[in-house]
Amino acid sequence: MVNEELSQKIRQLIDPILKEYSVEVVEFIYRREGSKMALRLLADKLGGITLEDCSQLNQRIGTLLDEADLIQERYFLEVSSPGLDRPLATKRDFQRNIGRLVRMTVVGPSEKNITLAGKIKNVDIDSVEVETKKGLLKVVKLDQIMKAKLEIKP
Repeated sequence: MVNEELSQKIRQLIDPILKEYSVEVVEFIYRREGSKMALRLLADKLGGITLEDCSQLNQRIGTLLDEADLIQERYFLEVSSPGLDRPLATKRDFQRNIGRLVRMTVVGPSEKNITLAGKIKNVDIDSVEVETKKGLLKVVKLDQIMKAKLEIKP
């Protein structure tokens, strides 16, 4: 098992850089892979993270980690986006994607599943507002969403 205390120190060390780029880590992975340790950060921000953002973050975080000398063994660092096919699962996932197209399966009346597609317009405390392709506004409670993914424009 990987040292949780070291993972926490790494998170604290890189937090100022993440804030500078207005980036949120949606997944932090630090584990052994073969003979090296792997440090993978899936990062995102409002409006989406770019390849250039990932490249700059990788360089800045890598330099900072080397200077701090926190990780005593060989490791590699990878900063990337969560990918378009990653499910939207949390309120923050929906907030980061306001203005983007989404397709979701929700629990409808009589416990029947309904597929809803449209643009995320707003996220509230416990719901997501979606504008359908016909221009209708639908409010869906977060706890009614069974699955949701961004829709890729053709």
